[in-house]
Formats: sequence, C-alpha cells, structure tokens
Amino acid sequence: MKRIIDWIADLPVSTAQMVALFCFTVIARNLLEGFSTGIMFHWSAFALHFPIAYVFPMLSLVALMHLLSGYSLRRLLKLMVFAWTLTLLPPLIDFALSRQTTPIGYFPLDPANLGHFLLNFFNPAVSLPGTTAGIRIEAALGCLLAGLFVGVVSRRRALLRGVVTTLAFCLVFMVFFVWPYLVYALLSGGFQYTSNVQDFLQDRLVSHSHALGGVHFTVFLIDSIPVTLLGIWMTLSLYGRGLREGLRSGMRQSAAWLPVVLAGAVVGFRAGSQLLMTFADHVSVVGATLAAVLLALGLECRSKKPLGPGLVVWASLIALATGWQSLVVALILISVRLLPVPDRAARGLAVALSGLL
Repeated sequence: MKRIIDWIADLPVSTAQMVALFCFTVIARNLLEGFSTGIMFHWSAFALHFPIAYVFPMLSLVALMHLLSGYSLRRLLKLMVFAWTLTLLPPLIDFALSRQTTPIGYFPLDPANLGHFLLNFFNPAVSLPGTTAGIRIEAALGCLLAGLFVGVVSRRRALLRGVVTTLAFCLVFMVFFVWPYLVYALLSGGFQYTSNVQDFLQDRLVSHSHALGGVHFTVFLIDSIPVTLLGIWMTLSLYGRGLREGLRSGMRQSAAWLPVVLAGAVVGFRAGSQLLMTFADHVSVVGATLAAVLLALGLECRSKKPLGPGLVVWASLIALATGWQSLVVALILISVRLLPVPDRAARGLAVALSGLL
C-alpha cells in the first residue's frame, strides 16, 4: 500500500487537473443519483449545495488525516482527490443490489431514532432512509482505508494512530450524513415557530427569499463558514510566506471596509429583530457579512498567487446564496473597486457602498 500511496502522490498532476477531476466526480455522482431516482434537481442544489456537501467533508477529512499522521498536506490533498472517486460507488452498488428504496440523501435524525441510527449505520442489511446500503458500504470502506493509510505513513505509534483514525472517521461520516438535521437539533430551540427541518432551513420572512431551493442556499451558507476557514488555513500552509505577506497586506488595506460592513450587519439584525426573523434570515445576514469581508480581502489582496481572485469568486458565490440582490451589490463593488480612477477614490467609493451588501 505504501508503494501505491507514493505512486499516486508522485503523479505529475497539476492543480487544475485535480480540480477538474474533483468536479467531474461531483457532477457524475449527482447525475447518477438523478438517473437512479428520476429526480431533476433544482439548480441551487446542483451548483451550490451538492458541491459544497463534498468539499466540506473532503477538507475536514484531509485536515483530520494530516493532523493524525503528519503526512504532507499537499500530497494528502492529491491522494484524497483520487480517493474521492469512490463516491461514485453508492448509486452503482445500490443498483447492483437492487436495494435502493429511498433516494440517497441525509438521514432524518431525531431523538427517537438516534440509537437505531448509531447501531445500524454500518449494517447495510438494515434499511435506513437516505443512507442507503451503497452509502454505508462506501463509508465503511472509507473508514478502513483512512485507518490503513494513517497506519502505513505514520512514523510513531502507527497502529494506535490507524485505529484512532478509523474510529474518528466513523464518527465524522455519521455527522455528515445527518448534517442538516444535526444543525436543526442543536439550534432550533431558539426558533420555536419552526416545526420541521424543511421550514427551519428554507423559510425567510425578512431577508431576500428564494422562490425555490431555499434549503439548498441555507445549507450552502452554513457550510461556507467552515469551508472558508479550512480553505484559508490550507492555502496558507501550502503556499507559504509570500502568500501570508500578501494576505497581511490585504488585511491592512481592507481594514477600512470592516466598520462599514459590520455596521451593515448590525443594521440588518436590528431591522430584522423588529419583525419575525427566522433561522434562514439569520444565516442570510451572516452570509452577506462573510461575503463582504471576503470580497474586501480579495479586492485588496496583492499576491503573486491568485488568492485575491479566488476570494472574490468565493465571496460572489456566497453572495449569490444570500440572494440575487446581494450578488448584484457584490458585482457593483467589484466594478467600482476596479474603476480606472485613482486608487484611493475607487477604494473609498467601494467602502461606502459595502454596507449595502
């Protein structure tokens, strides 16, 4: 296995090719699910929710394996992108077993079925909504492979680290397969007027509402917070000192944006508090604030690496999930900041408008 690991890690594959492979895997998996269930997904699910539902666990698992094994983060990311093609297996396994009775999705966790879920998650003979036999076979394979990988590459206490990795992966997989229901269980206490997870994640009464796909936008916004933190940490770890200096410069230049952006967030929360703000409304305001902060940082960042453009694109996607109006404001800010006028004037106008996001 060590030879296989080294062979994959040493493949002459560019970053663009790895991104392309990951995108192909996600798109192919979504198409397989759609064909197997006859469901036509809303664009917000296909373009936002489903991709981040793969990015979030992949980055989390990479971070976990890196911390447990000490293996190179760069090589580990490459290995994980190739290993992620295993996510194509569940719909194929379900088709082969003719066991798929419900569409692949999240398990509808609640206090009454928690014990049943924990006891039978890795038992494909027991039917569980959403988590089909194929899903659980894939998860079991992933846990075993991760433990074996850490055991092979670790230089100290290899057996213990491998066992801990397998157990940790079991827990992490179960968390991700119930993720929206776990969020509902933990946070719904402050929103007593919501009676189910669908309304909890979808309904917006104050912020920009979506005619369709509201759940997908809200889940994307929730996941965007840890994905942003993991992405920045990994990017800085991979590209080193030069990128850190560019980011620090961007943080100094974007400091003028923060008071206006935070003032806009405060105004949004205070205005909404006079009405009936739902959980999705709160997430929308947080998402708009995060988009504004990342947009300011991306527009002010000066680095040889494409960190600035990457942050701008990511901020624009978060703004889109917040609402199309927020995306329009984000595009205006980008255009204003890049106007062919003195830099101070362009920055000042963009800062003045940033609170609108």
